[in-house]
Amino acid sequence: EVDGYAGDTFQNGVQLVAVEDFPTYIQELLEDIGEVPKLPWYVEVDWEATANHLSVDYTEVDFQGTTYLFR
Repeated sequence: EVDGYAGDTFQNGVQLVAVEDFPTYIQELLEDIGEVPKLPWYVEVDWEATANHLSVDYTEVDFQGTTYLFR
């Protein structure tokens, strides 16, 4: 079902991320690639808003009642 959206790239490692897990996925991705500096304990990042901003680079697909994002 995803092949219609991703074409050949799906077979080359496209990762589906459930919409409800997307903020955590974005947080871990940005931390892993070094985009988040070490912040003091009292600073909070709005990961929901950050994920919303970055979701424009992803495609949505529904599969078995769950919405996933991928790129």
